[in-house]
Amino acid sequence: MGPEINFLDRPSTNEVPSENEFPQIRLLRQECRAGIDAIDKKIKGLIRQRKLLEEDLERYDSLLSPVKWVPDDVLSTIFEISTITWHQQIDNLASTQSERIRQNPPTIIASQICKRWRQLALATPKLWATIYLVPPSHPRMNTWPYKKQQELDAAERMWEAKMKQLLEIILPLWIERSKQQPLSVVFRLMDINNGTDNEWDGDATSVATSSLLYTALVNLACTVAHRWKEIDLDLYIHNIPAVVTGMLVLAPGDVPRLETISLQTNDLRQQNPSFAPQGLFMGQSLRSLSLIRIYGPWAQLSVNWEALKELSVGVKGAVMGVAGSVGSSIERVLGPCETLLLLRMCPNLEHCEISVTSIDKENTDWQAAKRSEEEHGKSVRHSRLRSLRFHGSLPSVDLLSCLDLPSLQALHFLGLHLDNLRPEHRRVQSQRLLNAINRFGSQLTDLRFNLLVPFESSDAVVSCFQNLPHLFSLHLGGTAPKPRSFRNTELEVAESTANFLLNLLTPEIDDEGRPYGSMSCPNLKRFVSTPMIKGFTEGQLLEFITRRSLSPTTSHIARIEQVDVALGVPRGMDIRSELKLRGVDVDRLMLRIQYVKRT
Repeated sequence: MGPEINFLDRPSTNEVPSENEFPQIRLLRQECRAGIDAIDKKIKGLIRQRKLLEEDLERYDSLLSPVKWVPDDVLSTIFEISTITWHQQIDNLASTQSERIRQNPPTIIASQICKRWRQLALATPKLWATIYLVPPSHPRMNTWPYKKQQELDAAERMWEAKMKQLLEIILPLWIERSKQQPLSVVFRLMDINNGTDNEWDGDATSVATSSLLYTALVNLACTVAHRWKEIDLDLYIHNIPAVVTGMLVLAPGDVPRLETISLQTNDLRQQNPSFAPQGLFMGQSLRSLSLIRIYGPWAQLSVNWEALKELSVGVKGAVMGVAGSVGSSIERVLGPCETLLLLRMCPNLEHCEISVTSIDKENTDWQAAKRSEEEHGKSVRHSRLRSLRFHGSLPSVDLLSCLDLPSLQALHFLGLHLDNLRPEHRRVQSQRLLNAINRFGSQLTDLRFNLLVPFESSDAVVSCFQNLPHLFSLHLGGTAPKPRSFRNTELEVAESTANFLLNLLTPEIDDEGRPYGSMSCPNLKRFVSTPMIKGFTEGQLLEFITRRSLSPTTSHIARIEQVDVALGVPRGMDIRSELKLRGVDVDRLMLRIQYVKRT
């Protein structure tokens, strides 16, 4: 045992080393430090060695990665799907998020991963066929971040540099890489001011410079108008014609491929149509038109109305013909006469979505509608219309009575403004809904309405729902009313309606478990209820699903396939497990239940 052991034992005592022991202790300490340094050196070497081995491991893993074996055509399809999904989501983001994320679309990311991916991305023109012309916001529209004039001037110069990059590099590059693919072009031309409204905190030079850059951008996009397949125009500008002149002068022959147009304008000071293209809407390939916010008479727009198969007016954010896609009603709504005029002008529609009101306004479009009514009568027949969506208000009884729609299958009432209606007006909405179901119920396969519409008579509801023999999908929509003392009755009515409807749709069964008696909606396969209210209990929902899951060989009702509900109560049971115990084949059931959180 070396003498150092005695030294190491001493720290736990009060013994003080002698003067002769100090050199020996220092020598032992140096040996310990040298040993530690040697070990640290070995550790660093091992860490470096480990890092090298990890890098080698990553290379080997990369060689064995399944994506290496994905064929080019499959990988290219994956790129295309990711790009489509990104385009569908980008407009739902806040402007700051949208501007940041739009700078790195999947197309760019895929082309920067590796040599193979880049070659594949560049060899797939379809990836470059959707072009976003969404300039960044001009700094003079929001000057509060800049404390000094020099900072604002520098930000403006940076904005001009970004615009020139978009104009001279990015847009030409995407056009070139898209080859001869049909193009989808999104125009978001906003934040331009004519310098007279003092919104800029700047001079006329800034306005003129930005207008010239926007105009050049539009003109460059118009050079490939013959390849446009879809265009989405959001023109939040004060002097539309000056900026989009190149678009306004296009002739029908200049847009031979154009199938889909979405137009939203916000020219607040123009009473006449400020966006009045000569031939943009007259192309022979035009099939889908969405007029979101239009100032001035829409009926005077030059549109190839007879070619349209899809039409949306006054609704933003919906994709016509796509299940689950729901827009929101905004400013422009049509009265009954305007609605009939619009439908009469488009005899070949298959999908239609309109924001309506029950009162006509005596404007230019109303006058045109009255002349059309005098010439053709009130009745409008659409032999091809399969899907009809109303926003804003339920259509009046008189309006629906004028519609002859033998092919109608889907009828949706969305975005109804019920919160501020008086009780008598809410009853009118109820009568209109029941009238619509009675009018078209026997041919409907898809019905959606606001659960907050009160039903005055349970017998009338039973009669209506027994008139839905082919209904495949029922969606009870709306949002729960806010808990305010004078609105408690609205919530109670909605909860009572939901409870009543679920009981109505739950088959009666005999002692042997077989359904009997008259059955409402015998072909129902999809049930959705989105308001977070205490409309029905978990037990009622369990019973509904169980009885709707009976074997078709032993019952005359269809097997339920999808249930998506919101329950205004905390979770009390595992409904899926309970269904299994009852013998329900849950693997064939899409079940989604939302609960309120426990407090």
